Amino acid sequence: MKHSIIVQLAVLSVVIFIQPQAMTVKPYIDPKYLWDYLGEPVIKAKHAITLEIRMDNNDGFSRVAVSMPLVFYGTDGVTEVTHMYIGAYGSTHSIILQNGFEKGGFFDIFDSTFEFSWDGNLPDTVNFTGSGTVGWPSGLGLQTYIGFRMIIEQEGTFCIDSGSIPNQEPAGRCDWLFDNPVPAFGGPYCWGVMDLSCGVSEFSNCPSGPLTGTPTAPFSYDFNMTNIITYCSFDTFPHYNIEYGPGTIEDTTGYWTYLPNIAEVGDTLGLWIDGNYLSGRDYCFVSLIVKSSCGDINNDANINILDISYLISYLYRGGQAPQYPQYADVDNTGNMNILDVSYLVGYLYKGGPLPNCPSAK
Repeated sequence: MKHSIIVQLAVLSVVIFIQPQAMTVKPYIDPKYLWDYLGEPVIKAKHAITLEIRMDNNDGFSRVAVSMPLVFYGTDGVTEVTHMYIGAYGSTHSIILQNGFEKGGFFDIFDSTFEFSWDGNLPDTVNFTGSGTVGWPSGLGLQTYIGFRMIIEQEGTFCIDSGSIPNQEPAGRCDWLFDNPVPAFGGPYCWGVMDLSCGVSEFSNCPSGPLTGTPTAPFSYDFNMTNIITYCSFDTFPHYNIEYGPGTIEDTTGYWTYLPNIAEVGDTLGLWIDGNYLSGRDYCFVSLIVKSSCGDINNDANINILDISYLISYLYRGGQAPQYPQYADVDNTGNMNILDVSYLVGYLYKGGPLPNCPSAK
């Protein structure tokens, strides 16, 4: 009998040990986005930050459906945030979905973000809902699956918590919903927000309209920051960084360049430049319009008589072929011939129509 009781207790202990444990769900902010204020981490005001949602499905089974409403709010002076455009998800293109939560990931039947007053005027609420035939596997470890890119300008307190969405049809469709065991968010989670920079700086020449470039005439712009107020006793120089978008920028001069590829002709791209001067930060967002180089046959970023000469040389004198043949087909017939020469002469010197090359797409 004693042996039987010991065996039963042993089996029971094993059963208790392997019972599913509710998964981990918690927010996280990388220390690089935080000041150390008297030993307490506080969010850097006026700096771009990423608020991550880290999770660990350690329940021993794949989760095929989730619904996660999250509420952002502020106190003590924080009333708004700026959702930063980074080409990601949501209407603000600021919501990061990754590691299987992105489109085509774990949730192949349905995945979407539902926004409720997602305009930067707090409180802001967003819900991630996903369902899939295979679902979110267990045992992948603690990872960041959702992120929110934002800037908080005001000092005070910023918080995130789980929530429920009122006035939904059917009721409760965007509530906090998981298969058992249901994980708890454990909020609210709050951080102080402080501006501990040495000064106030801003871009003095952020473009008021879009910049344009072509595959043969690259984009370029000389961004410049100005220090308005200085609290520090030392001098320094600004630092520039591409927060989001294409190209390269010189760290200390702000000179940015980008050569688009032909596949981008007709696209409008976004560019966020982050400037840091005496720890005072500012951001400049620019739209980039990629135009065609149709008619620029010799690839020198101009359309003139030299392009006519280049095409004649190629067609009749054994000259070098155009680097981008589609830009020589200015009459859009699918061929390079004397008709393109005639078309370009008409455009340049006889008031003829614009060059009309085949689409690069």
